[in-house]
Amino acid sequence: DEQPVSVRTPEGIIATGCDKLGCYIGQRSRLGVQVIILPGRIISPNTQLGPRVIVERNLPTGTYSLRQELISTGD
Repeated sequence: DEQPVSVRTPEGIIATGCDKLGCYIGQRSRLGVQVIILPGRIISPNTQLGPRVIVERNLPTGTYSLRQELISTGD
């Protein structure tokens, strides 16, 4: 959207003034393959993300995985 990136924190939204910004990843956090993290998101320390997780909001400490369902179409 070509707008400066803002970061949402418990204290409120902080305007970074940056046109581009990665994310904040806490210490001892582990990310699986093909994880997508939207700009300005915060991943708390000691967080584990499984493969193909999309981080759309800030994540508190925990373990996250993507649930995938395989459906037979009968073909």
